[in-house]
Amino acid sequence: MIVVFGLPNCDACRKALTWLRNQKIEYHFVDYRKNVLEES
Repeated sequence: MIVVFGLPNCDACRKALTWLRNQKIEYHFVDYRKNVLEES
């Protein structure tokens, strides 16, 4: 499964998610403003 980090209102992210859906590729979308990444 692919993990896509992005913003829901981003045009490029929406196009990528549409492409993934059309190709029947499973993905998990992570809104990085709501799910802040921890510094490693």
